[in-house]
Amino acid sequence: MRHLTLGVLALSLFLAACAQADPPAPVEVPNTPEAVAQAFMKSLGGLVDFRGRATERELEPLVISPQSEARRGVWEPAVEITMMVVALQSMCGARTLPQPAVEGDRATVDFQPPPMHVVLVQVDGQWKVDLQATLKALPESFQKLAAELMAARARAEQVTCLRNLKQLGLAVAMYATDHNNVLPDADHWTEDLEPYFLNREILRCPSAPKLQIGYAMNRAFSGRRQDEIPQPWAQVLFFESDLGVANASGGPEDVCRPGRHYGGNNFLFLDGHAKWYRGEGFPKLQDLNPPPPAAPGAGGPPPGD
Repeated sequence: MRHLTLGVLALSLFLAACAQADPPAPVEVPNTPEAVAQAFMKSLGGLVDFRGRATERELEPLVISPQSEARRGVWEPAVEITMMVVALQSMCGARTLPQPAVEGDRATVDFQPPPMHVVLVQVDGQWKVDLQATLKALPESFQKLAAELMAARARAEQVTCLRNLKQLGLAVAMYATDHNNVLPDADHWTEDLEPYFLNREILRCPSAPKLQIGYAMNRAFSGRRQDEIPQPWAQVLFFESDLGVANASGGPEDVCRPGRHYGGNNFLFLDGHAKWYRGEGFPKLQDLNPPPPAAPGAGGPPPGD
């Protein structure tokens, strides 16, 4: 638990610094295993100094950093977290206690950290650090820390995305109230709903940080009256999409593939609830759970009416 707390704190500070630091001038890239490893370890010290983007720029040519198409050039969270865990190991790994050197009434004890194993591979003639293999060479406790941080990051992104869609649903409800129960037009829904946003950041999915708009409207409901659409609990109104432009709209073919969260995507339904589903396109009707009927006397019609 102490490792996890330390890792989360350090990772948060590092990511905050990344958004504020100024990028440095380009650095010369070494090309021998020992020189690349030394440069890698030196740059990791920037994570401790919280030099943010400067460190990221220095590390980028030194490591194999797979990038997903959806993130469009942004390092995967797994890469960021792996580098942070390696940095933590390099500065606070468990130390060994050798036999002291005793001379009379004086003794000297040298604390030496265990060796750091940095694994490199050649890519197009350039030596680069294999972060995944380097992580596997760390002590098991640090590997577990990395796995816990990655899982926490993925869950946090999914929860934030769901919250964004729910806020988008509130904006739609307020818009419809002001416009005779009519939904916004798919060709300018961003502008129609903007007066009802608390923050335009709700339009961005944290798992697609380079997209200004991470969601799209179901064009089938453009400008329609809400009370004329049956089964609102089963009708997708907004969904995650890589279209990435203002007023993005479409249908099931425009849903993210693969899904952004655990192989699935979040969806906002016409009745205002948001939920995650796995699979291609819109969720199938048989996968959806209708709301329970209102109990007699609870303000709605009795079951069967």
